[in-house]
Amino acid sequence: LTCADPTITLDGAGSTTGAGFNYQWTTPDGHIVSGGTSLNPLVDQPGTYTLTVTNTANGCTANASVTVSEDTTVPTAAATGGVLDCSNTQIGLSGTGSSTGPNITYLWTTPNGNIVAGATTLDPTVDAPGAYTLTVTNANNGCAANITVNVTQNIALPIATATAGTITCGLPQITINGAGSSAGPGFSYQWTTLDGNIVSGTNTLNPVVDQGGTYTLTVTNGANGCTATFSLLVNENTTPPVAAATAGAITCANPQITISGTGSSAGPGILYQWTTPDGHIVSGGTTLNPVVDAAGSYTLTVTNSANGCTQSIELTVQEDTATPAAQATGGVLTCLQTSLTLDGAGSATGPGITYGWTSMDGNIVSGANTLFP
Repeated sequence: LTCADPTITLDGAGSTTGAGFNYQWTTPDGHIVSGGTSLNPLVDQPGTYTLTVTNTANGCTANASVTVSEDTTVPTAAATGGVLDCSNTQIGLSGTGSSTGPNITYLWTTPNGNIVAGATTLDPTVDAPGAYTLTVTNANNGCAANITVNVTQNIALPIATATAGTITCGLPQITINGAGSSAGPGFSYQWTTLDGNIVSGTNTLNPVVDQGGTYTLTVTNGANGCTATFSLLVNENTTPPVAAATAGAITCANPQITISGTGSSAGPGILYQWTTPDGHIVSGGTTLNPVVDAAGSYTLTVTNSANGCTQSIELTVQEDTATPAAQATGGVLTCLQTSLTLDGAGSATGPGITYGWTSMDGNIVSGANTLFP
């Protein structure tokens, strides 16, 4: 008897047959299913079976006994499952511990997973979560054993997020803030950029950067190999303001002048500062139009307080206070010479030179605005 043949038919061939002969099978420890009075009974238990043949004509009997053995030893089925993750999209199941040998066969089945290869081996390859059943069969007796294992899946993605400020002249380096990203043991970080520059902290949540551009954070969960990325744009505001200025010359007629900063940047947040190493600022040193009273070099620094950027322009204030020459000779009035011409020869001449004769107690007849009145 085996698992494949749970019942067998006993064979009484060779016994006397014919009219007047009766047959009877008996057993002390087996079980006769049917045919107990025939030559070929059906039995389903191991044990000793005895056939008694009776000749009804003379009452004589003969006996013969047979032993039915049983081979229903079930093979061993053992297996372990596993976990699919982002790093291991295919895994091998293990049937280690199951029966082995030349007459042992294996078959893996699944109602909801997927067997990639090796369904008739001890160690198949699978790529989907689900229940997997290993059936181990002994081909000699048809006995089989089953075991079911589960394959789970861990593909939970980490979180990647970040915020950043703006690079300015006042803040030439900023720290990107990766708060909100997955953190803790097993998580790793990698910052990359194609058009910016990472000063430090490439493998941290908070790198220091000094150029505008697109920065990408990759967060990896070492437990399952899954990754998440997040990109953000770091803006750069480093445009300097405009500084422009013009000035006239200090003269005897204009001992103070106003420098003009017209053309410079203006508006909220724009600051002005005038400095000089050798001149003198009378007033308005923090305005666009300061008043000065000395020749020298003057520098206007324009600052945009929004981004800390500055621009400067330097100009020179000239001084024209040279005194023109004035020379004159007089004469003597007499009774015979009642008028005469004064002589301004030797005085300065040329474009821009004017003359004016005055008298407290004399009388200028004509030419008061010439060299020779």
